Amino acid sequence: MRIASVVTAVGLAAAAFALPAAAQNAGRWYIGYNAGQSKYNLNCTGTCSDTGAGYTLFAGVGLHPNIAAEFGYTDLGKTTFGSSNLRANVWHGSAVGTWWFGGRQQFGVFGRLGAYTGDLKATSPSTGAEVKHGTTDLLYGLGGQWNLSSKFGARVEWMRFAGMGGGGFNQTGDVDLLALGLLYKF
Repeated sequence: MRIASVVTAVGLAAAAFALPAAAQNAGRWYIGYNAGQSKYNLNCTGTCSDTGAGYTLFAGVGLHPNIAAEFGYTDLGKTTFGSSNLRANVWHGSAVGTWWFGGRQQFGVFGRLGAYTGDLKATSPSTGAEVKHGTTDLLYGLGGQWNLSSKFGARVEWMRFAGMGGGGFNQTGDVDLLALGLLYKF
């Protein structure tokens, strides 16, 4: 009984100190851009390149000092799959949870969990034939953010778009993006 009272008192005190910080960050919007290397995890026979140059444009809103809702568009770049050129584009939304370090919250690590909808398209350069399949599935990732100032931040992030493909591709696979980026806070 005594431990429960102590835990309750500590919890109420923490909540009282956290309320001003939550009020400061609630509703604060940000935009950003990430660029890096994508990796297509598909089974390929023949000549294949499983990497491409990808980028993400994103926007988000802080719901709490440690939680944000983020949405964006990602172009996962072009790669080769046998004799075809392969390209993936997705729209996504996710919840981002951040654990900040230090009193000024300059550096934090974050995880994301969400969903995406997008297309995986293969085009044969010799014939112009095209296979395209839309997918909606799970998105998750990990990263770190360094707040350079009250307005700007820098990120390094890994994201995985699970289960792309299917349909005419006769297989599904994950597509990863490892990227560096910048964000601007309003």
